[in-house]
Amino acid sequence: MLPEASAAISESECRRYFGATIGATPGRYVRQLRLQKAAELLPRTDERIADVGAQCGFADVSYWKGNKFLHLTEI
Repeated sequence: MLPEASAAISESECRRYFGATIGATPGRYVRQLRLQKAAELLPRTDERIADVGAQCGFADVSYWKGNKFLHLTEI
């Protein structure tokens, strides 16, 4: 087991720094990466959308419904 890591800044400071540097919250950044990966995979596969979503870390197919799915390539 690895020892617990410690940083000289708080979690909230880390989130603020991340947001200022990357331009998105950590959660939004990860979703964008997942959506970009899905956008790469979808045109190249015959797999179901739900399967591609699962491969990219989306556990719930309902995430694909609506606006997010329609704008995959605009990220």
